[in-house]
Amino acid sequence: MEEKIYFTSGEFAKLCGTTKETLRHYHNKGILSPKKEGDNGYFYYEAWQFFEFDLISLLIYAGNSLQEIRQYLDSYNTENFLELMKGSKERLLRKREKIESMLRVVDNSVALVNLGLKHDGHQLTIAACEEEYYLTVPIEESAYENKRNLLDAFSRFWAHSVDNPLIGEYPYSYVIPEESHRKGDYSIKYIAGKLDEPSGNRNIHTKSAGRYAILFHYGSIDEVHVSCRRLCEEIHQLKLEHAGPLYVDELISNHVTPEEEDHITKLSIRVGE
Repeated sequence: MEEKIYFTSGEFAKLCGTTKETLRHYHNKGILSPKKEGDNGYFYYEAWQFFEFDLISLLIYAGNSLQEIRQYLDSYNTENFLELMKGSKERLLRKREKIESMLRVVDNSVALVNLGLKHDGHQLTIAACEEEYYLTVPIEESAYENKRNLLDAFSRFWAHSVDNPLIGEYPYSYVIPEESHRKGDYSIKYIAGKLDEPSGNRNIHTKSAGRYAILFHYGSIDEVHVSCRRLCEEIHQLKLEHAGPLYVDELISNHVTPEEEDHITKLSIRVGE
């Protein structure tokens, strides 16, 4: 008869590259229990349990819960293994999609901050812009009279954004419709978030490609209407025609620094001769 080889909890933990606390946790959860308890009160694991630990580690890395692993180990076979791997792959693909989405947000958000830092935007500039897409949620006029209502608008925006993982930037953007700024009303009417590509959501707004007049606002977003007015006035002074919504994109905001004097917002509106 082949002699069984036993390891103490400490020896077995070292063999598996883990800790005694992890082994104790697995023991309590009923997924990997010692094979015997010595007269000295020490627990002992058999050598072959190394492979059982290896399997548990694989299943955990694949995104399975300890409860799912325990259920699988209670009656595991080839069919159950394949089914478990199928579910694991589906979870990992969803996780990968979220990670890739967050990486886009991180990269784009860093690019926005760098854009704000390197541009001296006190002068109006004209630049060609490609087509862009925004997820938008309206802000009711009365919301500005009640902070609770205003926060409710932001809450609704993020509720919509959950269904649109293509949102590629963290800071907020805003939209002032043409019918508003034509009347001299520069208050923000929509909360917006830029998308990496079009979406079938009915709240999607397309920013047309073309030449845009651009001005940077420095300071609190609450005072952005002053810079919006200045942008439109300078466009008229240059004898240019502007059309379409006025776009307000935060570059450096409360997400970056609490100091409002360091906040930078990019304003843009389409122009023609």
